[in-house]
Amino acid sequence: MFPTSSQSLPLASSLVNETLLIQVPARLSVIEAPSFRNHFQELLQKEATLTKVILDFSQTTLIDSSGIGALLASLKMAQQRDIKVAVCSLNLQVQFTFSLTGLDQLFELEPNNSLAQDKIQSLPANIVD
Repeated sequence: MFPTSSQSLPLASSLVNETLLIQVPARLSVIEAPSFRNHFQELLQKEATLTKVILDFSQTTLIDSSGIGALLASLKMAQQRDIKVAVCSLNLQVQFTFSLTGLDQLFELEPNNSLAQDKIQSLPANIVD
């Protein structure tokens, strides 16, 4: 059964100091996009001291136009608060979508999650989940 727009898909996230790592769902399509956008907004509102968000695409295999719209809306929300947004662990299909749509020009690209995690781990140890 597919979730409807009224059902929500929780986003796994970890906060280290002012950097938030968010696990993007396996699919970011018309079904998941509204929930992703809403959760992203809630996380931004909840964490007042954020300076950076890293979106981990290691489990994501599909993004459609609604997913692209959710990413752009999320980026805009973050930029309004001077929060940088980076993406990491793009597989070839997702990387192609980013390139084709110009998203690769809008988001800071991290090659993989381990590099993103290393950057987070190098921060002082004030960890909150």
